Amino acid sequence: MVALFFTLSSGVSNAVEVRETLPFVEGRYATVENCELAKTFDKAGGDHSKAVSPWHLTAKGFDDLWESSCKFHVVFVRGDEATAHAICVFGGETYPKLYYFWKTESPADHPDIQVFTDENDRSDNNMGEDYIWCPQAK
Repeated sequence: MVALFFTLSSGVSNAVEVRETLPFVEGRYATVENCELAKTFDKAGGDHSKAVSPWHLTAKGFDDLWESSCKFHVVFVRGDEATAHAICVFGGETYPKLYYFWKTESPADHPDIQVFTDENDRSDNNMGEDYIWCPQAK
């Protein structure tokens, strides 16, 4: 993977890394509700269907393991924040979408992540959606 670095000139040096993946996402992440659904599906196995294919996040983008996805085209990372430009597919529709990510400080090994979309802002009134590490159930 090629990673490019450049500096924003604003008096303070802020290195921004341009990537194809989210560096602070390792494994599968999901909302608490979707994580429980994913683990139930992991244990049961079987064929995928829309009802048992929860929306989840990986380093490469979002997926529901069925027919919908948002794959990252480019990710801009600065510290614990990232902005990702994705190409999304929902049924017969394909369109671009913008995501914002904030990594929390805990837990240290698999930090929780707040996810914002281009439909909502990062103001004090909007806390985004919390995603937690969701390892595959055995």
